[in-house]
Amino acid sequence: MSEQLQIDLEGQVNFVPGQAATVAVAWETPSPPEWIELALEWRTRGRGTTDAAVAFRHRWHADEGLESAGAQLVELTMPPGPLTYSGRLVAVQWALRLTAQGADAPAVYPLRLGVVATEAHA
Repeated sequence: MSEQLQIDLEGQVNFVPGQAATVAVAWETPSPPEWIELALEWRTRGRGTTDAAVAFRHRWHADEGLESAGAQLVELTMPPGPLTYSGRLVAVQWALRLTAQGADAPAVYPLRLGVVATEAHA
């Protein structure tokens, strides 16, 4: 059986600051993981130094009865910023990331916070 991590927001990708969201996560691994973590994170891309931060994190532990396959719902409130931005030199990108101890790769769900601002090209 191959490892599988999933994030589901019913296809929703656009959010505004302060908006409530229900995130469904699911996993299937060969053996029960020691932990599973869902993080809402942002990062910059482009020229210069890359910045990144976690705005929300929820972690499940083995002592909470994690099994090799399962699903959970997580309620979160979208943070005030930084807002998603796409310019010539820099971009701010948001994503939900689900990781599990021992998993080969995380599940990543890109999303947008706020109205997507773009640099005007004159």
